[in-house]
Amino acid sequence: AVSFVVHSSRAENDKDASSTAQLIAAGDQLFAKKQFEKAMEAYRKADKDSHHSCAECYLRIVRVEKYMGDLSTALEDAKHAVKAAGDDKKQAAMAHMVRGALLSQMAVKSKDKKLKEAEDEFRQALALDPTQASARFSLGFILMRQERDAEGIAELNVYVGLPGADPKTVQKARTIIADPIRAREPLAPDFS
Repeated sequence: AVSFVVHSSRAENDKDASSTAQLIAAGDQLFAKKQFEKAMEAYRKADKDSHHSCAECYLRIVRVEKYMGDLSTALEDAKHAVKAAGDDKKQAAMAHMVRGALLSQMAVKSKDKKLKEAEDEFRQALALDPTQASARFSLGFILMRQERDAEGIAELNVYVGLPGADPKTVQKARTIIADPIRAREPLAPDFS
């Protein structure tokens, strides 16, 4: 009888995971069609279906909230994503990255405490997943936004030297290293 209960429970978990994945896929299709409220409904159903243990669901919810401009709620839901990730270091690192990006976007001045919070989020992401190249770039950028150029340049140089670094982002990093003010001031992009 015990093995039957375990088998039945495993079958239920597989069914729940399948249902959650289907709801996420449906939400993704709606998001692609810019039907954001319907996409949010699908992601929230997926979250409920997973008993609020799906970091991926929360990250999708955050994406919609961010797109709709609700950064405060997105920041809170990204915190739920960290918690839902549990022992999955890659998912938890991604959730910390998202939180860091949101805090960075919300910060206005170089002394804004949100920049320090963003720095902490990027450091946590790197501690969980040192292979996360974009976290290295983001950390360097945030340090430079806080007018900590020497530390920021060091992080960006590490990023530039990573084998899997995105070539466009490497170029952006080199531009910022050459002219740190570009991390703090809105400048027109290069054009011809």
